[in-house]
Amino acid sequence: MLYEFKVDWSGEVLAERATRSKGAYLGLRFPASDIPAIARALYARTPYRHIPDVNREPIVIRGASGSGRALDLTWSDLRSVSPVHREYLSNMRVAASFSVSVIVEGKLWGLVACHHPEPLRVPVATRLRCQELVSRHVATLTAHRRRIQNVRLERLEDVLAPLAGMSGTTAGLTDRFQNHLADIARLLDAEAGAILVDDQVALSRAQDDPDLIRRMHDWCVANQSESVAAYERLPEAMRPLSQTSKSIRGLLSIGVRAKRHGNLLVGFYFFRPEESMEIAWAGNPEKPVETTEGSVKLSPRHSFDKWVEVRTGFSRPWDQLTMFTATQLQR
Repeated sequence: MLYEFKVDWSGEVLAERATRSKGAYLGLRFPASDIPAIARALYARTPYRHIPDVNREPIVIRGASGSGRALDLTWSDLRSVSPVHREYLSNMRVAASFSVSVIVEGKLWGLVACHHPEPLRVPVATRLRCQELVSRHVATLTAHRRRIQNVRLERLEDVLAPLAGMSGTTAGLTDRFQNHLADIARLLDAEAGAILVDDQVALSRAQDDPDLIRRMHDWCVANQSESVAAYERLPEAMRPLSQTSKSIRGLLSIGVRAKRHGNLLVGFYFFRPEESMEIAWAGNPEKPVETTEGSVKLSPRHSFDKWVEVRTGFSRPWDQLTMFTATQLQR
């Protein structure tokens, strides 16, 4: 399986080759808790993870002195498997697994995950060959992404060209941007946009409420830690603000300092409407673990059957290319 991590660290199977219909997961989503943060950190540091026999009992490591410190086995191919992960794989009817980390631009993008129904030892030469093939895929993917980014950057420069060398009053800023907000919004695949400068608001569509934008701006200034932030669903504190405008469910917020205007904070806001969508999960995502019968011990999910969530109250997600464009716009 080619498994891609989403922004919330849930993962989706984008491609798959399966020798049996039972255990096929193409197009299904797995919750972030299935590959927790500690496991993702290991995948980000190591090229692959090989488990030749899920059911093999771990062997105790003893120090020469009899009281040695705990060893760091991050880089050991012989690192044993946690009991929870062993049970998780067993519930998937997997007896051996081999996963190669997909690292794109220094970050964990996903995994190539291979499962086998019986114990299987993958030779070292084969592991290294798989790692090489994944590296080639990453190089191709990276080159493709950069070509798309360059095209998007050229389009952004064309849209912003009439605004180069902008000067004048802060009110003039909003006036000049107003004629271009709709073009910028389209480039960001948003339905509408707004700019706020020194309490002056310009809108790309007449039906939006300037006071709503001012309150939204105040919330972002107080709570937004990054200069560019995206929300598929407005934060809880902002949702009452959106009741006056049913077309605002997703928000892309960009903060810029106007150096020619006393380092004044300028807020750009772009909106997406609600879009109902179906997400096909591998099992119920609300039950990442299950309590065993007659005990409080937690165990992994037992069912990975397709479970469809109908999601409402969210906009379409802001994808990586849109976030790249927004960052370039901010710069």
